[in-house]
Amino acid sequence: MLYDGPPLMDGNISLAAIRPADLEECLTDPIVRHSLTWADRATSDPSMLYFGILRSEVLVGQIFLHDRHMNEALVGYHLFTAANRGQGIGTTALRLLQRHVTDHLDLQRLIVITSADNVPSQRLALRCGFTFVGSPREDPTGLLYDWKISDF
Repeated sequence: MLYDGPPLMDGNISLAAIRPADLEECLTDPIVRHSLTWADRATSDPSMLYFGILRSEVLVGQIFLHDRHMNEALVGYHLFTAANRGQGIGTTALRLLQRHVTDHLDLQRLIVITSADNVPSQRLALRCGFTFVGSPREDPTGLLYDWKISDF
């Protein structure tokens, strides 16, 4: 499902409702265009909760919950351009999502799965209180981090 509430804000970073069509204009790179699949999936998948990440009201990324079941969900996040990485945007976005989950959803655990070579994503998870658990069943070459809602 696409988020449809008021923006969640921290300074000039917000998580907000967007439509897949909103992504079309900012995703000119063919590799990044793959991001559209998550927004498209969210339009019909009730296990998802999809937000756009905005900096100063400009769409710069996406963050979402997916595969929600048994009081847990996986988290996906992506800043669309390298120019927006390394500035705390992802950290702020993930913390906003954690706050939203804590306040509004009946979940007990969030999970982040990264590739072993995606060190920035691993650092982001650790900065936001996620704990390294090991390799996920689905991808033995990946790394799994979890965050228990009671830890927030």
